[in-house]
Amino acid sequence: MVNHLRNKVEPDPYNPRFIHTDRNLGYRLGELDEEKAQEISLLNGRLAFNRDNHHVIVDGVLKPLSPQEHALLLTLSDHTGEVLTREFLLDNAWPPNDSIGPTAVDISIRRLRVKIQVDPDVPIIFSERSGGYRLGELQEAKSEAMDLRAGVTFFRRSNVLMVDGQKKYLTQMEKRILLMLYERAGQTVERSEFINEIWDG
Repeated sequence: MVNHLRNKVEPDPYNPRFIHTDRNLGYRLGELDEEKAQEISLLNGRLAFNRDNHHVIVDGVLKPLSPQEHALLLTLSDHTGEVLTREFLLDNAWPPNDSIGPTAVDISIRRLRVKIQVDPDVPIIFSERSGGYRLGELQEAKSEAMDLRAGVTFFRRSNVLMVDGQKKYLTQMEKRILLMLYERAGQTVERSEFINEIWDG
């Protein structure tokens, strides 16, 4: 069962970088990648994006962002809850000396909303009467979207695993194994423990 999970998680199962076998005693999840800090997980894990990658993941579905949409989302997320004027967004989310007007902000916001909207009844980007936009005070729940290493994110609510932009589904048993390894990252979990805590649990 662990080998099945490894085949889904590892880009190269014959050269594992993620799930290691320790002297035939058990299995160990490698130290989690420092790039986790670049991952932003919102709305109980239903919306996730990486500061370095030009895409968002909405309910386990990968949606590409243009460089401009990505820059706009980062600017909004860096000022969550604040009203940002069109002029501020132009100065901070567009290249300098780019000869565009405030209308470009409205167009980009409209396109970004379509891509990141999780629930039609739950707005994410608000339009303010003062003439600007605001990213709502979104609930962060990294426990729902687990960033396992660069390029691998696990959405525990939907049993979806995103590996380098590809969606993979875990069985319930694979999910339980992954959660157990995740909770003890860097430690060896012996085969007997899997049997006691997963199969018998």
